[in-house]
Amino acid sequence: GAFSAVASDATAIRWNPAAIAALQRQQIDAAYADRFGLGLDESYLAYVLPITERHAFGFDWFHRGFDDVDAGLGLQSSQNMLSLVYGYRNGIARLQPILGNASFGLAAKWLAQDAKLDGRSVMSASGVGLDLGLLYPLPHNLRFGFAIQDVGGTSVEHDSGLNETIFDSRWRAGLAWKPLEGLTLATDLDDHLRLGGEYWVQGLLALRAGVRTELDTPDSRGDATTTSFGLGVRYRFAQIDY
Repeated sequence: GAFSAVASDATAIRWNPAAIAALQRQQIDAAYADRFGLGLDESYLAYVLPITERHAFGFDWFHRGFDDVDAGLGLQSSQNMLSLVYGYRNGIARLQPILGNASFGLAAKWLAQDAKLDGRSVMSASGVGLDLGLLYPLPHNLRFGFAIQDVGGTSVEHDSGLNETIFDSRWRAGLAWKPLEGLTLATDLDDHLRLGGEYWVQGLLALRAGVRTELDTPDSRGDATTTSFGLGVRYRFAQIDY
Protein backbone atom coordinates (compact mmCIF):
# COMPACT_ATOMS: atom_id res chain seq x y z
CA GLY A 1 0.00 0.00 0.00
CA ALA A 2 3.01 2.35 0.03
CA PHE A 3 2.59 3.15 -3.65
CA SER A 4 1.34 6.70 -4.21
CA ALA A 5 4.88 8.00 -4.88
CA VAL A 6 6.14 4.79 -6.56
CA ALA A 7 3.20 4.37 -8.97
CA SER A 8 5.42 2.65 -11.53
CA ASP A 9 2.81 0.75 -13.53
CA ALA A 10 -0.74 1.03 -14.86
CA THR A 11 -2.25 0.37 -11.41
CA ALA A 12 -1.20 3.96 -10.66
CA ILE A 13 -4.69 4.82 -11.92
CA ARG A 14 -6.04 3.66 -8.54
CA TRP A 15 -3.18 4.81 -6.32
CA ASN A 16 -2.21 8.14 -7.89
CA PRO A 17 -3.58 9.06 -11.33
CA ALA A 18 -0.87 11.70 -11.86
CA ALA A 19 1.76 8.99 -12.31
CA ILE A 20 0.43 7.75 -15.66
CA ALA A 21 2.02 10.78 -17.32
CA ALA A 22 5.42 9.69 -16.01
CA LEU A 23 5.21 6.08 -17.28
CA GLN A 24 6.22 7.06 -20.83
CA ARG A 25 5.08 3.72 -22.25
CA GLN A 26 1.98 1.70 -23.00
CA GLN A 27 1.13 -0.77 -20.30
CA ILE A 28 -1.61 -3.23 -19.45
CA ASP A 29 -2.08 -4.78 -16.01
CA ALA A 30 -4.44 -7.53 -14.91
CA ALA A 31 -4.97 -9.12 -11.51
CA TYR A 32 -7.21 -11.70 -9.85
CA ALA A 33 -7.70 -12.74 -6.22
CA ASP A 34 -10.07 -14.84 -4.15
CA ARG A 35 -10.19 -12.59 -1.10
CA PHE A 36 -9.71 -14.38 2.22
CA GLY A 37 -10.49 -17.71 0.47
CA LEU A 38 -14.21 -17.02 0.94
CA GLY A 39 -15.27 -16.97 -2.70
CA LEU A 40 -15.14 -13.15 -2.79
CA ASP A 41 -13.67 -12.77 -6.27
CA GLU A 42 -11.79 -9.63 -7.27
CA SER A 43 -10.67 -8.88 -10.82
CA TYR A 44 -8.76 -5.85 -12.07
CA LEU A 45 -7.71 -4.56 -15.48
CA ALA A 46 -5.81 -1.35 -16.31
CA TYR A 47 -4.40 0.22 -19.47
CA VAL A 48 -2.27 3.33 -19.98
CA LEU A 49 -1.56 5.00 -23.33
CA PRO A 50 0.92 7.92 -23.57
CA ILE A 51 -0.26 10.36 -26.24
CA THR A 52 2.83 12.60 -26.20
CA GLU A 53 5.82 12.98 -23.91
CA ARG A 54 3.63 14.96 -21.49
CA HIS A 55 0.07 13.68 -21.97
CA ALA A 56 -1.36 10.27 -21.20
CA PHE A 57 -4.76 8.62 -21.00
CA GLY A 58 -5.84 5.43 -19.34
CA PHE A 59 -8.71 3.40 -17.98
CA ASP A 60 -9.19 0.69 -15.41
CA TRP A 61 -11.95 -1.68 -14.36
CA PHE A 62 -12.43 -3.27 -10.95
CA HIS A 63 -14.93 -6.02 -10.19
CA ARG A 64 -15.81 -7.66 -6.89
CA GLY A 65 -18.36 -10.46 -6.87
CA PHE A 66 -19.80 -13.05 -4.53
CA ASP A 67 -22.00 -15.97 -5.54
CA ASP A 68 -23.16 -18.68 -3.16
CA VAL A 69 -26.03 -20.01 -5.27
CA ASP A 70 -24.32 -23.39 -5.44
CA ALA A 71 -24.24 -23.46 -1.63
CA GLY A 72 -28.03 -23.21 -1.58
CA LEU A 73 -28.27 -19.69 -0.10
CA GLY A 74 -29.17 -18.00 -3.38
CA LEU A 75 -27.21 -14.80 -2.71
CA GLN A 76 -25.37 -13.00 -5.50
CA SER A 77 -23.71 -9.60 -5.29
CA SER A 78 -21.34 -7.57 -7.43
CA GLN A 79 -19.60 -4.22 -7.51
CA ASN A 80 -18.05 -2.68 -10.63
CA MET A 81 -15.96 0.45 -10.97
CA LEU A 82 -14.73 1.90 -14.27
CA SER A 83 -12.30 4.86 -14.30
CA LEU A 84 -11.21 7.11 -17.17
CA VAL A 85 -7.96 8.96 -16.44
CA TYR A 86 -5.93 11.85 -17.83
CA GLY A 87 -2.37 12.67 -16.76
CA TYR A 88 -0.24 15.70 -17.61
CA ARG A 89 3.48 16.25 -16.97
CA ASN A 90 4.47 19.91 -16.67
CA GLY A 91 5.94 21.36 -19.84
CA ILE A 92 5.39 25.07 -19.25
CA ALA A 93 8.83 26.70 -19.27
CA ARG A 94 7.98 29.57 -16.92
CA LEU A 95 6.72 27.08 -14.32
CA GLN A 96 9.76 24.80 -14.50
CA PRO A 97 11.59 26.56 -11.63
CA ILE A 98 8.63 25.84 -9.34
CA LEU A 99 7.03 22.64 -10.66
CA GLY A 100 9.91 21.00 -12.51
CA ASN A 101 8.61 17.78 -14.10
CA ALA A 102 5.66 17.46 -11.71
CA SER A 103 2.72 15.44 -13.00
CA PHE A 104 -0.99 15.97 -12.39
CA GLY A 105 -3.83 13.52 -12.83
CA LEU A 106 -7.61 13.38 -12.90
CA ALA A 107 -9.72 10.22 -12.75
CA ALA A 108 -13.48 10.16 -13.30
CA LYS A 109 -15.09 6.92 -12.19
CA TRP A 110 -18.46 5.24 -12.49
CA LEU A 111 -19.63 2.74 -9.88
CA ALA A 112 -22.42 0.19 -9.90
CA GLN A 113 -23.60 -2.17 -7.17
CA ASP A 114 -26.28 -4.84 -7.23
CA ALA A 115 -27.46 -7.78 -5.17
CA LYS A 116 -29.84 -10.65 -5.91
CA LEU A 117 -31.52 -13.18 -3.68
CA ASP A 118 -32.91 -16.31 -5.31
CA GLY A 119 -32.62 -14.59 -8.68
CA ARG A 120 -34.60 -11.50 -7.63
CA SER A 121 -32.98 -8.06 -7.40
CA VAL A 122 -32.91 -6.71 -3.84
CA MET A 123 -30.53 -3.79 -4.45
CA SER A 124 -29.25 -1.83 -7.43
CA ALA A 125 -27.37 1.47 -7.31
CA SER A 126 -24.91 3.53 -9.36
CA GLY A 127 -23.00 6.80 -9.11
CA VAL A 128 -19.89 8.74 -10.13
CA GLY A 129 -16.77 9.89 -8.32
CA LEU A 130 -13.57 11.86 -8.85
CA ASP A 131 -9.90 11.33 -7.89
CA LEU A 132 -7.03 13.83 -8.14
CA GLY A 133 -3.30 13.21 -7.99
CA LEU A 134 0.12 14.89 -7.88
CA LEU A 135 3.55 13.35 -8.46
CA TYR A 136 6.54 15.57 -7.73
CA PRO A 137 10.18 14.55 -8.40
CA LEU A 138 12.64 15.67 -5.71
CA PRO A 139 16.45 15.73 -5.54
CA HIS A 140 18.46 12.66 -4.49
CA ASN A 141 16.20 10.15 -6.28
CA LEU A 142 13.16 11.02 -4.16
CA ARG A 143 9.56 11.36 -5.34
CA PHE A 144 6.57 12.81 -3.52
CA GLY A 145 3.07 11.60 -4.25
CA PHE A 146 -0.25 13.01 -3.11
CA ALA A 147 -3.76 11.88 -4.04
CA ILE A 148 -7.28 12.83 -3.04
CA GLN A 149 -9.70 10.00 -3.65
CA ASP A 150 -13.48 10.43 -3.90
CA VAL A 151 -13.29 14.22 -3.86
CA GLY A 152 -16.27 15.56 -1.92
CA GLY A 153 -17.43 12.00 -1.25
CA THR A 154 -18.81 9.49 -3.75
CA SER A 155 -22.53 8.75 -3.66
CA VAL A 156 -24.74 6.26 -5.45
CA GLU A 157 -28.43 6.51 -6.26
CA HIS A 158 -30.57 3.43 -5.66
CA ASP A 159 -33.43 2.40 -7.91
CA SER A 160 -35.73 3.61 -5.16
CA GLY A 161 -34.31 7.12 -5.51
CA LEU A 162 -32.40 6.98 -2.23
CA ASN A 163 -28.94 8.60 -2.32
CA GLU A 164 -26.19 7.06 -0.22
CA THR A 165 -22.57 8.13 0.31
CA ILE A 166 -20.48 4.97 0.04
CA PHE A 167 -16.98 6.52 0.04
CA ASP A 168 -15.97 9.59 2.02
CA SER A 169 -13.28 11.89 0.64
CA ARG A 170 -9.84 10.77 1.76
CA TRP A 171 -6.25 11.62 1.00
CA ARG A 172 -2.94 9.80 0.89
CA ALA A 173 0.61 11.17 0.77
CA GLY A 174 3.82 9.28 0.18
CA LEU A 175 7.55 9.37 -0.44
CA ALA A 176 9.58 6.97 -2.58
CA TRP A 177 13.37 6.74 -2.61
CA LYS A 178 15.78 4.83 -4.82
CA PRO A 179 19.07 4.81 -2.89
CA LEU A 180 20.71 2.44 -5.36
CA GLU A 181 19.98 0.66 -8.61
CA GLY A 182 17.14 -1.84 -8.27
CA LEU A 183 16.11 -0.84 -4.74
CA THR A 184 12.98 1.19 -3.95
CA LEU A 185 11.88 2.17 -0.45
CA ALA A 186 8.54 3.87 0.12
CA THR A 187 6.14 5.11 2.75
CA ASP A 188 2.52 6.24 2.58
CA LEU A 189 0.28 7.94 5.10
CA ASP A 190 -3.52 7.86 5.04
CA ASP A 191 -5.62 6.18 7.74
CA HIS A 192 -2.66 3.78 7.98
CA LEU A 193 1.08 4.20 8.15
CA ARG A 194 2.51 2.07 5.34
CA LEU A 195 6.12 1.07 4.69
CA GLY A 196 7.38 -1.00 1.77
CA GLY A 197 10.48 -2.08 -0.07
CA GLU A 198 11.30 -3.72 -3.39
CA TYR A 199 14.63 -5.03 -4.69
CA TRP A 200 15.23 -6.29 -8.21
CA VAL A 201 17.92 -8.95 -8.53
CA GLN A 202 19.66 -8.36 -11.89
CA GLY A 203 16.42 -6.85 -13.17
CA LEU A 204 14.80 -10.29 -13.34
CA LEU A 205 13.53 -11.20 -9.86
CA ALA A 206 11.81 -8.79 -7.46
CA LEU A 207 11.73 -9.32 -3.70
CA ARG A 208 9.13 -7.28 -1.82
CA ALA A 209 8.06 -6.76 1.77
CA GLY A 210 5.80 -4.30 3.54
CA VAL A 211 4.06 -3.44 6.77
CA ARG A 212 1.06 -1.28 7.57
CA THR A 213 -0.46 -0.25 10.87
CA GLU A 214 -3.74 1.50 11.66
CA LEU A 215 -3.31 4.96 13.16
CA ASP A 216 -6.66 5.19 14.91
CA THR A 217 -7.54 1.87 16.49
CA PRO A 218 -8.78 0.65 19.88
CA ASP A 219 -6.68 -2.50 19.44
CA SER A 220 -3.07 -2.92 20.46
CA ARG A 221 -0.48 -1.78 17.93
CA GLY A 222 0.41 -5.41 17.26
CA ASP A 223 -3.21 -6.32 16.47
CA ALA A 224 -3.49 -3.30 14.17
CA THR A 225 -0.38 -4.19 12.16
CA THR A 226 -0.24 -6.31 9.01
CA THR A 227 2.83 -7.56 7.15
CA SER A 228 3.07 -8.62 3.53
CA PHE A 229 5.58 -10.28 1.23
CA GLY A 230 5.75 -10.73 -2.51
CA LEU A 231 7.75 -11.83 -5.52
CA GLY A 232 7.94 -10.66 -9.11
CA VAL A 233 9.51 -12.18 -12.22
CA ARG A 234 10.24 -10.16 -15.36
CA TYR A 235 11.11 -11.43 -18.83
CA ARG A 236 11.46 -8.98 -21.71
CA PHE A 237 8.17 -7.04 -21.90
CA ALA A 238 6.18 -9.18 -19.40
CA GLN A 239 6.09 -9.38 -15.63
CA ILE A 240 4.16 -11.59 -13.22
CA ASP A 241 3.72 -10.83 -9.50
CA TYR A 242 2.48 -12.77 -6.51
